[in-house]
Amino acid sequence: MNPQINLPERLPRVQSVAIPQKRKTLHQWRLHLWNFEKTKFALLLCLFVTLCSNAQFLSGDRFQFTVFTDIGSAIEEETIPHTGVEITYIPGAIYISGSLSYFDLDPSYTDWIFSTGININLFNYQPIRYYLGPRIGVAFRAKEGFPLAGGVAGLEWEIADSGFAIGYRFWIDYRTDQEDQAYGDSSAYERGWFTNNSKLQENGAVTFSWIW
Repeated sequence: MNPQINLPERLPRVQSVAIPQKRKTLHQWRLHLWNFEKTKFALLLCLFVTLCSNAQFLSGDRFQFTVFTDIGSAIEEETIPHTGVEITYIPGAIYISGSLSYFDLDPSYTDWIFSTGININLFNYQPIRYYLGPRIGVAFRAKEGFPLAGGVAGLEWEIADSGFAIGYRFWIDYRTDQEDQAYGDSSAYERGWFTNNSKLQENGAVTFSWIW
């Protein structure tokens, strides 16, 4: 005969003990931010290497007229979109462009920009053009000119050999007007995708181009 074991009807409750969590120190936060920046840089570097390994320079010779506008920021800030026009000459592997754009700020300002750089396509797919290059110019605010310099990267897709292309571009400018307290400084600047420097302004725009 097997001995009968009587178990208690209710087991004693085990009380949980809260383990105090340590707050992250300033050094730990800085280390966490540094690791995030390294990861972002590594991903961008991998993407850059992948693109370069499958890139070819454009061939041919053409002009194009472009209208670009930043609709997203206009909706967010409830202002007239940052809009501009541009003429570009593309003699194959490089491009040369000049543009004029308007920002509806207080006071509003107008940018005159010159840019030149390289054109490529990926996997020998000609309808999509990728471009990258430096840009320099002058921003006029309240009839006063401020030099600026930066870089631009973008892409555009020509739709079915129609001579019409749509695309997107992103640029970062060092703007000397940001050194003037009358036009803004770091106290009103929100961190961008790549930098938190108040003088390095990040912008993007949708582009519509006519090619001939």
